[in-house]
Formats: sequence, structure tokens, C-alpha cells
Amino acid sequence: MTDHDKEIPMNNKEKFSSKLSKANIEALKTLSKESSRHISSLLDEAVSEYLKRVGVRQTFKDASKEIIEEHSALLKRLAS
Repeated sequence: MTDHDKEIPMNNKEKFSSKLSKANIEALKTLSKESSRHISSLLDEAVSEYLKRVGVRQTFKDASKEIIEEHSALLKRLAS
């Protein structure tokens, strides 16, 4: 059991269905056996990490947009 597994109580999990490529399923099965972890735990951790990464990108995009809007006049003068 990993720290990620310990953070999520069983009553806070929901069953759902999805499809993955056969190659990804086989890779998950192999990793599951090698790491002694359930596939659901591996998927949960992977999705969490992906969502964090995407969230950082959105935060960066939002900050960039704000800076461009705040300094649009200066940026236009510099571009000329």
C-alpha cells in the first residue's frame, strides 16, 4: 500500500467503467503484479497526477493572460 492509497478512504471511491488500449491494460496488469498494488490504485494515482499537471498549465495560462491584459499598452509600444 502506498501513501496515495492511504489518503483515499474506501467509502470515498466510486466504481465506474472505461476503456483503455490493450497495451495499457497489459502494462497496468504487469505493474500491478510487480508493485503489489491494485490496478484501481494505479489508475487513481495516474489520474490525480495528470489533473495536477493540467491544473498547473491552466494556472500558468491564467497568469499569462492577466499579465498581457495588464500591460497591453506597454507590450504594444515595445512591439512597434
